[in-house]
Amino acid sequence: MDKVLGQAGIDALFASALAGGDQNATLDSPELRVEEYNFSRAGQISNDQMRAIGTVNDLFARNLMHTVGAWLRTEFQVALVSGEQMAYNEFVDRIPEKTYVSSVRLEPLGAPGLLEVELALASPIVDLLLGGTGKAEPERPLTDIEDLIMVSVVQMIVKELNVAWIPVGLHFTFEKRESSAQVARMMPAGEKTLCVCFEVKMPEAQGVINLCL
Repeated sequence: MDKVLGQAGIDALFASALAGGDQNATLDSPELRVEEYNFSRAGQISNDQMRAIGTVNDLFARNLMHTVGAWLRTEFQVALVSGEQMAYNEFVDRIPEKTYVSSVRLEPLGAPGLLEVELALASPIVDLLLGGTGKAEPERPLTDIEDLIMVSVVQMIVKELNVAWIPVGLHFTFEKRESSAQVARMMPAGEKTLCVCFEVKMPEAQGVINLCL
């Protein structure tokens, strides 16, 4: 028996595989649909996915408002402002020179993320936790003690992220505060990221919290 396939036999095998095993299918069969793939859209979040993510972030904003407000014993309004995809370097360009940025890890993906709290919020929050009134002050670098206090604040934010993102199957882990130089090297410049912005209003201060995934 001749076990060597001719070109016709090879074509028939490929046609069968492409048709899902239909031995009668050919490359010209109507069952075989070839669609053009746009590699520039790889990793693009669909509108339906963005709406679902918006629902999750709305829940996070409400939970954070109640949890942190009760902790600080003051009004702490949180509202989702925007959620959009952008290249990582675009996000980095938007970050103020003076700010508080922490790295987070997304499991089980093992992917890096960033959580930014503007100093316009960080300083009043720390002031309240130290017994002050939470009054807005000119932006300045945090002291070592204030930096340690902010770790507990960020950990609380991450805890509420985990509560809201449970349905998505992602878990956030706080890592550490990052310098501007470290932030710039966290991901490739052209990496597609999901950036979510939340506006926070306190009695005497306001600012934003940004999440970059």
